[in-house]
Amino acid sequence: MNAQRYYNRPSRFRRDVYDPLVRMIVMHTWWSGFSRQDSVRVLAVRGRRTGRLYLHPVGVCSYQGEKHLVSFYGESEWARNLRAGAEAELRDRKHAEQIKAVELADAEKLEFLRFLLDRYPMIIRIWWKVKARHVTTSELNMLASRYPVFRVTTA
Repeated sequence: MNAQRYYNRPSRFRRDVYDPLVRMIVMHTWWSGFSRQDSVRVLAVRGRRTGRLYLHPVGVCSYQGEKHLVSFYGESEWARNLRAGAEAELRDRKHAEQIKAVELADAEKLEFLRFLLDRYPMIIRIWWKVKARHVTTSELNMLASRYPVFRVTTA
């Protein structure tokens, strides 16, 4: 792993307003995202040091018949906790699904990121500040080094 990890710390607004609001919407309404293939769920993961249960809204992306999670903020706390524990739960209004997560390796991660760039160019441009349609190999490698991607399977 890199000695220096990239982490775009969430703003106070995101931490105190946006995340709780999205978490409440996902847990108490029928809304589950903007796409039929992908969804917004609540990830319940144990803290790697405290053991406390943390709830984070996450995007679940379907690719080649499997579910994937991407940490759009880089080395976020939920990504570190998931890497350390590998087991968690994906929740929505009606379901709680026990999952196991495996972080993608380099070649597989690059392939998935290329797919993500093609599927969601506007989101990628807003979050990662790259032009998805014109991304270079060096930019793709930079994205792969900054943003953890996990393949999710049912436990």
